[in-house]
Amino acid sequence: MIEVNRGDRRARRANTLDAELAARSVRAGTSSSVPKSADGLVQMIRQIKVARDHAPKAETSAIVTLKTVVVNAQPEIREQLDHLGDKALLKKSADFRLGNVEGPTSSTKHTLRSLARRWVFLDLEIKEHDAILNELTQGISPTLRDGFGIDPTPPPNSSSL
Repeated sequence: MIEVNRGDRRARRANTLDAELAARSVRAGTSSSVPKSADGLVQMIRQIKVARDHAPKAETSAIVTLKTVVVNAQPEIREQLDHLGDKALLKKSADFRLGNVEGPTSSTKHTLRSLARRWVFLDLEIKEHDAILNELTQGISPTLRDGFGIDPTPPPNSSSL
């Protein structure tokens, strides 16, 4: 098995199929790239980074959805939460005490609590991924983080509220 980088641009513009280009380059002996190995520290970093990169998107989605629920909530809930900043809104929503879901107010509180707790969980998950990535990158390249602007910790106010 031989991995092929990218075909010749001139040939690609001539509407030649990529698979045909790959086959021609293999037969001509011009493809010489080595496929990435799927083991070792680099692969571990790739895998953890996939989970880490997805978590902030889910975290943003949770807070946006929470704020949308507040805007569309019953007046008594909306007035209680509308003026709060993000941190206070998340804390108050996560602390709702739930009984039976018997009406719109209790279902709104249930939804707000669920979304706030999801955000908190994702925030902890991001921190866990960052710690693992920091440990792995130190293992593979101890001097990597010495460069300016390369830091295992995110800048202030980037992820955590």
